[in-house]
Amino acid sequence: MPTVCLKFRFNENSKIKTLMDACASIQRQAVDFAIDNNKTATFTIIKALYPSFRTQFPNLHSQWLQSACRAGAAVVHSFKNRQRKGKTNLQKPNLNRPFVYISKQILKINWDGKKLTLTFPISPNDKEPIILTFRPHHKYCRLLDDWKEGRAKMGEPTLTYNSISIPIKF
Repeated sequence: MPTVCLKFRFNENSKIKTLMDACASIQRQAVDFAIDNNKTATFTIIKALYPSFRTQFPNLHSQWLQSACRAGAAVVHSFKNRQRKGKTNLQKPNLNRPFVYISKQILKINWDGKKLTLTFPISPNDKEPIILTFRPHHKYCRLLDDWKEGRAKMGEPTLTYNSISIPIKF
C-alpha cells in the first residue's frame, strides 16, 4: 500500500472561492509566462513573477502565491509532455479546473478518531482561518489512524473549489 489519496468534497465556501479565484489568476499568469518564455522551472517562474503577485494580492499569504506558481509550473510541465508525445495540438494549456497545493507550513490537521479538522489561513495574520471539518468513511478512518500513529506520512494536500485531496504515503 504505497500511497492512498483521501478525497473530501465540501459545499461552496465564500472564503475558499475568493482564495481559489486569486490562485486561479496567479496560475493562469504563471502558465502564460512559462509558455511565452519557454520556462518550466518552478523557481524561475516564482522569481520572475513573485514581485508583481505581491503587489496584485497584498493580503494573500506568500505560501499561496508560491503554491499557485508551482501548480502553474506543473500544468506547463505536463502540457509540454503531452505536446511532445503528439497528444495535443493546442498552443497553450486550458485551465478548466484550477488547483493549488496547501503548504504543510500553514496547514493544521487534527484527527480525533472520528472527525478530521483542517485549518489554514488566507493571510499571514488571519483572525478567522478557513476550517474544514469532515467525518470520514471507516476505510479512511483506518488510514488516518495509521497516519496519527506514525506508520504513514501525509503528503501535500491539493485544494480545488469544492474538494480537497490528501495523499497518505505508507
